[in-house]
Amino acid sequence: MTPKHLVGALMFAASLWSYPANALTFQFSFNNDVNNDPAQSLVVGIISGLQDNLANQLAPSVQVTSNPAGFGVGEYASPSTTANLFSVSGGVLTSADFVAFGGFPPAVTCCTLAFTTSSGGLAGLGNNPGEAFGNSTNLTFTAIAETPLPAALPLFASGAGVLGFIGWRRKKKAVALAP
Repeated sequence: MTPKHLVGALMFAASLWSYPANALTFQFSFNNDVNNDPAQSLVVGIISGLQDNLANQLAPSVQVTSNPAGFGVGEYASPSTTANLFSVSGGVLTSADFVAFGGFPPAVTCCTLAFTTSSGGLAGLGNNPGEAFGNSTNLTFTAIAETPLPAALPLFASGAGVLGFIGWRRKKKAVALAP
């Protein structure tokens, strides 16, 4: 590899580190409807893979990550999802329409997850899937901040590249001077 190629590769790698990820992740939570869960447990989940400033897009992943009532934890977005439309503007989830009658096997097959921008619900075994929307309360969508790349990583990579280049030059010079 020539020095020109090495410098070009390092500059390309550094430029990749400077670009933020395009996909956004949102956490959702709601208190489940009394018909689905008498304790009205707080259901928490994650919607990931949405793009900013785009309307009526499909979420590649919708997961319930926590439900103290003990049912319905797992992945719900799948090719057979009944409704899967989200709009994001300026990093804020502005509209949601999601219905999945059963999750994505093998993770979840027992339950129905449904929510709109203003209400949501998770219906388990023995519950009427139509009850999923019910009268859930406190539905919120919160953007999850991206984990930033440590600032020292590009600096370390650049330093390692420079040291490699210096070593390569010394070795080339030593070979040229050898009898």
